[in-house]
Amino acid sequence: MPEGHKTNFFGRMGGDYDYDLMKGRVGALFTGLESIRPEALELYKKCKAQQLDRYKQRFEHTIRNCKDIGTCTTVTVIVPSPRDTTESTEELREYVMGVNPDFVIALPLGILPGSPMDIAIARGEYFGVRLDDGYHDKLRDLELDLLRLEGFVPPYQMEINGELTSDFLPISRDFMLSLMGDGIYPVADEIITMAEMYYGGFSEDQAERRGQIMAFAGELRDVSGKPGYVDCNPARMREMIDKTKGDNA
Repeated sequence: MPEGHKTNFFGRMGGDYDYDLMKGRVGALFTGLESIRPEALELYKKCKAQQLDRYKQRFEHTIRNCKDIGTCTTVTVIVPSPRDTTESTEELREYVMGVNPDFVIALPLGILPGSPMDIAIARGEYFGVRLDDGYHDKLRDLELDLLRLEGFVPPYQMEINGELTSDFLPISRDFMLSLMGDGIYPVADEIITMAEMYYGGFSEDQAERRGQIMAFAGELRDVSGKPGYVDCNPARMREMIDKTKGDNA
């Protein structure tokens, strides 16, 4: 990478990174923890059950070292995962809080058409997910009209607390609200990247870095106005865009 340039990247959790080389060059690392429940991690092909302790150690090592060099970390978790329980979800929440990455994004498992899980289900395999009849068509229709999200019921069920249910979105919501109550918010990677360019870099202090990013996200939301850019502030938006694209970029 040319001297004076910086980057953000999606990386493998627990990767063997050269943190001395990353310092001052990598503003943000986006990575996936997904779960700490052995059965879920095996389902996601993240690690074998007997490798769980090593898996967690590598995750903690990555977050700790990124903090030491001032690199922002955003972690994804799959909440809920098939066959999760109230207890396993709380265990994951407490674990994430203890490791304390900058930001966390929690979403439920989704089955993409043509993915290995989709193919396995078509073969009759069961791992805690059951798709509705016409699942692929319903998913396609949703992608074509995202306004249907209001009142949306997922076209599949997951086994949660031992029972199949399609009412699992509140679990994701409550998980994130709990983290937000302790200062860990969900922030998209593009917001973090734009914020870094806007400010010309982040503070090496985690609390200050979070504050920078949340302030940028809040101002961007304010100038954008309501959905459809109603009541937006185009002049201020242009200022923010120019600053993001300017000498700091």
